[in-house]
Amino acid sequence: MDHRSTGRLFCSQIFKNTHQEEPHHEKEHHTAAVTTKAAAMCVSMAACGGKTDDTKTDGTGDAGGAKKYTVGVCQLVTHDALDAATQGFIDAVKDKLGEENVTIDVQNAANDQNVCTTIVNTFVSKKVDLIMANATPALQAAYNATAEIPILGTSVTEYGVALGIDNFSGTVDERVALDHLSLTLRDGDFVTVIGGNGAGKSTMQNAICGTWQPDEGSIELDGVNVSSLPEYKRARYLGRVYQDPMMGTSAGMEIEENLALAERRGRHHTLRPGIRRGEREDYRRRLRELGLGLEDRLTTKVGTLSGGQRQALTLLMATLQKPKLLLLDEHTAALDPQTAQRVMDITDRLVRENHLTTLMITHNMRDAIHYGNRLLMLHNGRIVLDISGEEKARLTVPDLLALFSKVSGQEYDNDRALLA
Repeated sequence: MDHRSTGRLFCSQIFKNTHQEEPHHEKEHHTAAVTTKAAAMCVSMAACGGKTDDTKTDGTGDAGGAKKYTVGVCQLVTHDALDAATQGFIDAVKDKLGEENVTIDVQNAANDQNVCTTIVNTFVSKKVDLIMANATPALQAAYNATAEIPILGTSVTEYGVALGIDNFSGTVDERVALDHLSLTLRDGDFVTVIGGNGAGKSTMQNAICGTWQPDEGSIELDGVNVSSLPEYKRARYLGRVYQDPMMGTSAGMEIEENLALAERRGRHHTLRPGIRRGEREDYRRRLRELGLGLEDRLTTKVGTLSGGQRQALTLLMATLQKPKLLLLDEHTAALDPQTAQRVMDITDRLVRENHLTTLMITHNMRDAIHYGNRLLMLHNGRIVLDISGEEKARLTVPDLLALFSKVSGQEYDNDRALLA
């Protein structure tokens, strides 16, 4: 039997619009990789996190670029059947997506389950779009490492047994990422969002941005229904700052060039000089207000800046045009405490001065309570807490933990939030 032509598809977390099931055969040992059908599923899965070529992370790029995807492959050991499964998967994905549009990182665990864990954790930290787990220990490591990145598994005799799932029917842990979530923000609202891993926080922001399309419902920004608009067209309404300081800026360009690109986001380009004297002075003034000494470094390459400086610059770029909605996705999580506090102070000032409607995801409960006028807690894709006004002002971290336990029936499980 050709190992590349038969396969058992497993996915640990999928959205309904990407769900494709294959029959489950209880006794047959499946060592094959994923067929073209599986590759098609990979395409739809990766829509949740692929990056668009020639499109800047601040939304200023060309709309015509192709999606770029990163896939991590964890294979337990070198073996003819496992090798064929991995190669079959690679061939199918490249055939479906185009070889130039996908980067596949294949790692071999040398028959060591601990190495599987290390490999998969690396994939998670790199935020790959998909993990392919080849053999039971690799699958178990992937399943335990992430609740957000889709997983494809193969070379597993019994998926239910491997993952400790009773009455396994062929699809593992299917989750609805956002479960009839309804949220209206008032003009000038500064809303902080907390929740455990996999609660739907980043998924909500990705839906707003158009990174992926929800199955039903609509999304409106300032009265404009953007539900059918692609991601690059929504960028004119949005400002976004990511957790990774390397995103949101172009490392090989100068500070003033990055600011100029952000200021021209959504505008028609002309042949006039790129940066005029008045614009340069405005950039210098705005940078001076950050208090990071960047006002005299306009021609410095952004790639030479520290993480805190880059994140502050990204925040400034995201707010230059006063977006209809500012999205902050754990934008201080990768910074040391002192730098994180400075970036939060800058955030608070920019939001207040520009009267920006803001949705900020954070794992820091103290920040969630201290900043903003409204606090949301998500759990299993639903809003379980919505607190504002005096009630929010009186909150403490123990209060918030108790409220979460009361409405969800579970203990809050995020260490970063508890230790913040």
